[in-house]
Amino acid sequence: MNKTVFPDSASNNEWARYLYYLGRIKAIQLDYSEAHKHLVQSLRKAPQYSAIGFRHTVLKLSVTVELLLGDIPERKVFLQKANRKALAPYLKLTQGETGGGGGGNKTWGVVR
Repeated sequence: MNKTVFPDSASNNEWARYLYYLGRIKAIQLDYSEAHKHLVQSLRKAPQYSAIGFRHTVLKLSVTVELLLGDIPERKVFLQKANRKALAPYLKLTQGETGGGGGGNKTWGVVR
């Protein structure tokens, strides 16, 4: 990817897609910090009220990368009305990581 130059004149939708694929490639290469950075940028460039499927795809990968980094994703991401159904399995996975349903002593946002 270092040899490619993405045109500055590209639309925000194209930038969002480009940054998503960069994040996906970095995640596959196990460079999770860079992957997360690109995925967050992709979400910022993506349309806010349309392209919901794209946003869900980026959010799913972003949550996965955050968990692989050892971080706990923000709860509000899962509770937004537009994301509830699509991210429900990822919420369960995150709750398993935090011990939210199993009576463990972990709390949301703190891994012990």
